[in-house]
Amino acid sequence: MQGNRFYPLFMHYKPKQLYEVVVNNADFEKDAVDAAMYLIEEQSLQGGLKLAIARQSEKAEKEKQERIDIEKQKHEHLQNVAEFQEDGIVFSVPLGDVKQFEDRLAEEGIEFYRNDKLESFDVDSAPSQSYYFNKRYTSEVNVIVREIEMSKVIPNEKKVIKHMEIYVLVGVVIMIGVVFKLLNIF
Repeated sequence: MQGNRFYPLFMHYKPKQLYEVVVNNADFEKDAVDAAMYLIEEQSLQGGLKLAIARQSEKAEKEKQERIDIEKQKHEHLQNVAEFQEDGIVFSVPLGDVKQFEDRLAEEGIEFYRNDKLESFDVDSAPSQSYYFNKRYTSEVNVIVREIEMSKVIPNEKKVIKHMEIYVLVGVVIMIGVVFKLLNIF
């Protein structure tokens, strides 16, 4: 291996490090891969190299399968959303009521699709979870909502002004009045 600048450096490498150079050969110069292969053969480490290559193949296959699974989940998610949005109604449930709401739905055997993303209609409202139902369950879901007294379930409509918004509006009006009084505009 005369003339190969990697050979003297790689002589101090552990077998695992040599295997990495060969297995990930696209990341290294050709001379580096050649030097690693030469040392592996010189030290009779071919069996370990075969294992390293097999592990790398398994890892690559696993990563590929994970990407396929993620794409499959995305596709299923989009199908569910499309199916339930097309055929049903949407309820947004505050996070504090989610467990009780889902337990009641399970008791009643009501099919639903839950969007996994937390949603909220406005900045000042509590985080909520969207639930999609087929229209045939509308009355049953309304009964459940009334029974567990969810105060802020929003069935597919815009929310009304809440008490906090009224307090903010009154506060702004008072502050404007104070500013006018200080500036003697009145």
